[in-house]
Amino acid sequence: MTMSAIKSEIAALAPRQRREIMAYIVGLQFAEDESLVERMSRKIDDKDPKNWMSPEELDRRLGTLND
Repeated sequence: MTMSAIKSEIAALAPRQRREIMAYIVGLQFAEDESLVERMSRKIDDKDPKNWMSPEELDRRLGTLND
């Protein structure tokens, strides 16, 4: 299957299914890149609110709350 075909198939999915695909791909990235796990852990553990993202900002960046 070509990359173009994969992209077309993903585009045809419902939003919830695309989010599932995104979660799967992120999981693959974590499994392959130990430094990514460390960077994300530091972000999650960050106690300084000035570094946090609001749910609205997250939605703006990911476009996920419209479903």
